[in-house]
Amino acid sequence: MAPTVSKVMIGDWLLVDGKVTKVTKENIGYVLNTLCQPLPLLPEILEKNGWEQEEDAFVLVDDYEKRIEFYPKETNYNRTYGYINVEAGCISLTELPINYVHELQRFMDLCEMNSEFSDVIFKGYDI
Repeated sequence: MAPTVSKVMIGDWLLVDGKVTKVTKENIGYVLNTLCQPLPLLPEILEKNGWEQEEDAFVLVDDYEKRIEFYPKETNYNRTYGYINVEAGCISLTELPINYVHELQRFMDLCEMNSEFSDVIFKGYDI
């Protein structure tokens, strides 16, 4: 059985009725009453949205020197999840598990990092 999303927020990108959909004020009622699936966080999506590959990681650095490194599950020693490392000023977080687009969106919002990312994430997304 495919994974489902139980908590939905405006701005999330999800798979709704087999279509890549951004949750908005206009469609949230429909989305809440529909079986939604998370979108896998793929390296291709990150590359098409300005992330750069450095060895096994995909890296994004914003104008304020906040840095996120994403390690896909395929590159991190047979783990069943991808993970991110974050450096933001005096804060450093390591190996936070993450597999889906909406998880990364929420994390980036919390870090106040590159808010337009969620609007351009699906350049070339091909399910």
